[in-house]
Order: sequence, then C-alpha cells, then structure tokens
Amino acid sequence: MRAAELRRYLSESIIPAMQINLKNTSRLLAGLTLVLLLLAAGRGMAMWAHQPLVALANNFDQVRYTACLDIYPYRPGVAPDRNSYETPLEYFSAQSVPDQACYWTSELLFIAPVALLARSKSTTGDTAVVSVRWAGALHLVVWLLSGAAFSWLWWRAEQSELACANAAFLALIAMDPGNTIYLNTFYAEASALMFLYSTVCLTLLMAQQPRRGLAIWLTISAFLLGMSKFQHLLLPLLLAMLTWAVAAIKHQPWRRAVLALGIGGAIALCLQLVNSQRDNSLNSNINLVNRTDAVLSAVLPASADPALTAQRLGLAADCANFRGKSIYQLHADPEKVCPGISAVGPSRVLGLLSSEPGTLARMFADAPCSMLPWIPDYLGLVGDTKLAPLPAEFFSFDRLLKAPWMPYILLLLPLLAVVPLTLVARRGDSPVVLLFAVMCGATAWSCLLIAILGDGLVEIAKHSHLAFTAGFAFVLCVPLVWLLRQLRGARA
Repeated sequence: MRAAELRRYLSESIIPAMQINLKNTSRLLAGLTLVLLLLAAGRGMAMWAHQPLVALANNFDQVRYTACLDIYPYRPGVAPDRNSYETPLEYFSAQSVPDQACYWTSELLFIAPVALLARSKSTTGDTAVVSVRWAGALHLVVWLLSGAAFSWLWWRAEQSELACANAAFLALIAMDPGNTIYLNTFYAEASALMFLYSTVCLTLLMAQQPRRGLAIWLTISAFLLGMSKFQHLLLPLLLAMLTWAVAAIKHQPWRRAVLALGIGGAIALCLQLVNSQRDNSLNSNINLVNRTDAVLSAVLPASADPALTAQRLGLAADCANFRGKSIYQLHADPEKVCPGISAVGPSRVLGLLSSEPGTLARMFADAPCSMLPWIPDYLGLVGDTKLAPLPAEFFSFDRLLKAPWMPYILLLLPLLAVVPLTLVARRGDSPVVLLFAVMCGATAWSCLLIAILGDGLVEIAKHSHLAFTAGFAFVLCVPLVWLLRQLRGARA
C-alpha cells in the first residue's frame, strides 16, 4: 500500500472508527491519567521498599555531597569515605570527619532532612543511625506530587492529552529502574533528573500560558537544575537560548519563559563557578581524574595515529601506550605515566578540530555505543550482595537497549524531528512540539558531549544519565499525544 493510500485509509476508515464522543473521551483520558499516576506510584514504591535495598552502589561519589552535612555510611571499623562499589549502603549516621571536602549540590535539599534526623537521634541517646530510604521517600514524594501537579495544570488548561502523556512519562520512564536506582541514594543524578523534568514541564506550560507564578517556579527549577551537578551548570542557559530561538523562528511570545530560564541558570552558573574554586585539593584531584580518563579512554583510542595526537595535545608520544585505560587501571600517578596530562582540558581537546577533525568525529560517533548498558553493570545494585544485578521482578527499558544501534535511534529522533517541525506552518501546537523536540535533543547530546570531554568513556552511562531519559521522553510523549488527539478527532 502506498503512503498516500495508507494516509487516506487511516483518515477515512481507521481513525473515524476509533473516535468517541467528546464527553466519553474526556472521561477515558481522565481515567487513563489516573491509572498511569497510580502505576507510577506503585513502581516507585516497589523500588523504594524492596528488601534488601535496591540502589546504585558507590559511596565515593556520594561522600562529597554528604560531607557538607557530616553524614556518612554507618560501617564501624571502616573509613567513612571508603568506596563501596560492590553493594549499596543503607545505613548512615552523623559523624565528624576532619578535612573532608564538601561539594554544593541541589541534592542537599534531600540530604539535609536525613542529616537532621540522624542528629536528632544522637541527641536523644538513641543509636544515631538512619536509613537512606528516608531520602528515597523524599525523592519519591516530590516526584509523585510534581507529576500529579503538572498533569492537573495541563488538564485545567484543557490539554488533557498532555496531562495523560505526562502521567505516562512518569509511570514508564521516570519510574523505570534506570532512573529509580538513584531514589535510595545520595547521588546527584536523582536531583538532576527531577529538576530537568520540572524545568521542561514548566517551560512548556509557560509557552502555552505565560503566568507570573509559573515564571517564579521555572526560575527556581532552572537554578536547581544548574546546581544539581557541575556538568549541568550550562544546561539551563542552553535551554534558555534554544527557547528564545524557537520563539523567534515561530514568532511566539515566550519572553517570560526565556527570562526565567536565563535568570535561574545564570545564578546557578555563578554559584557553580564559586563552587569549583572551593576545596582546591578535591577539585584538583577531580580534574586530574577527569582529564586522564578523557585523554586515555576517549581521545587517543579514536585517533588513527595516537602518538601524534598525544604530541599535538602537548604530551609525550609514549602516552599513546596507555590508550584505552582509565586512571584506575594505571596503578600509578598519571603525571608520572604521562607528564602534563593534568593540563589537557576540554579546550585543548576541542583544539584538535583544526588538525584532527576525524579523531573528534570518531570519538563522538562511537560514544553512544559506550553508553550501554543504561543501568551500570560494574556497580552493585542489591544490598548485602556483591555486584548483584537488578532483580528480575523489575522491568526496565534497559533490557531493550541491547542492540548497539538503539542509542543512536533514541538520541537522533528528537533532532531529526526538528527540521520538519520547523518547516510546519505556525498552527496548533507545532511550536510547542518543536520546543519539546529541541529541548530533548539538546539535553541528550549536550549531556553526552560534556560527559566525553569531562571524563571520557569511563562511567559514561552514569555521567550521561539524562541522555537516554530525554530520548525516551520524546519517543513516548510525542506519538502518544498525537494518537490521543486522533482518538478525539482533533487536528493538531
């Protein structure tokens, strides 16, 4: 059947047969939205309450945040900041650890109540031990309340299809174990995803109904997104610029949304720059680790002549002998193995664009394959068990990402949709759909780019965690909204 005949068959036969009267459709969408919100709550609570604890391990990445409030894993006889990559840790206590570096993050909003609870127990004479599940409960409650609030706001704005799509995202993507393994942790990934979600939703709502109250919440959300992780310090400003660009192309009055994103992002950027100058010993160590991994795991393996590339980066040709390794596989001081590597930052790597564009092209083109699996398999996921995988009773879209071409589909679809959506005449919701596609695509690719330049291919699945979620959001929500509107007989 030809494409034209298929479209005519769908429009004249299938779609009319599926149409229901408006009143019944509204009830159907309301019921479906409620069911999806309940499904989201059920999936989230199943992960939160599972015995033993199911969460992503690795205390080392969390301790730089919990140190700000003097709360550490409760492991008598074990150093509080010692790594724990084999199994997640459930119990924490208030402890005083001298000379421990602290890194600001919006995740502190969820760490603070747990720290206060631990301190209150210590003052009453009880064992000052609390479960990380308290943080998980806070994460989950904020997720569910936010999701319900956004669906209600879209429903009130007579955008019932968007309300339903939002609930579907919450149930199927946000509560996927690829995301919920961060619920019962102090990882900043939990806050990054949560505040990215609220920032995108608020931007889309403001594009449809620019209210002052929404602008205030969007400013706060953009600020918290920029403060979630250092690698996201520019993301709110990027979203602001793209919102302005779409508004200019589609002639939309989105000035308030752009200003809210810009103000929140600018404040976060300033604080993150101050943050990067604090605790120089911590920042120096992080820079050394990140730059070593970027050069050895990503840049040199992508080069046709690794020795020459090393020299162009200002390193000795012998550094090429260590390509493909991470800093943890060197078993030596990186500066002794490859002198000068701590000075090779992202700007110097991007400088290869003039001399070795092929190296950078291969590095970025091969990176999506390295994002698999979505749920890291080198870190434990089950408490009291070493390097245990996700329990079989939890379904995750991670199981569908086995083929190496799947990441490319997820990451490219939002970008491929930008051109036709840009060319569509200004009608209906095409500007908002274009904005959503741009935000999803930009988030996915900017997170991947920053992850590669910041830490190479080492732990890239975790560092580019938002990328897959952004891709899934576009692939799920746009077709779903279209289908629901066809069921109503609407014309987008």
